[in-house]
Amino acid sequence: MNILLAVDLSSSMEAVLEKGQELAVTLSADVALIHVIAPVPDFAAVENGIAPLCDLYPENVQERQQQLEILADKWFSSRGLQVDVSVMEGSLAKTILEKAEALSADMIVVGSHGHGAMYHLLVGSVCEGVIHKAHCPVLVVPTHNRSD
Repeated sequence: MNILLAVDLSSSMEAVLEKGQELAVTLSADVALIHVIAPVPDFAAVENGIAPLCDLYPENVQERQQQLEILADKWFSSRGLQVDVSVMEGSLAKTILEKAEALSADMIVVGSHGHGAMYHLLVGSVCEGVIHKAHCPVLVVPTHNRSD
């Protein structure tokens, strides 16, 4: 069995990792841990002209890959689970679905941030895109703080 876990490297991803670990242990599943970086233009406007985005944003793919490898070891490898780590660039939902298809994933696990209606209207929902087009079950883990 293969489980694809999509994480955003925010402080709220722990719930996704926790549920993914629980499923992987229970099902003796292999895990693919991915982080998708939304595509950005090669250059961005700055005060004095344009500059490469790699100069504006020091968080690069290698740093994110290292973060993911640390998480993979802490949550999965240390428990004897097979885990594959990938940092990819692309449209979030589309990239998650393509990776799931390539891995023949039996399940996709994603987090839901609980953004408001305006955010959903303007940005859309990665979860919704994955749920509606996935060829396997999708588990959406709530990662927002609940006040009830």
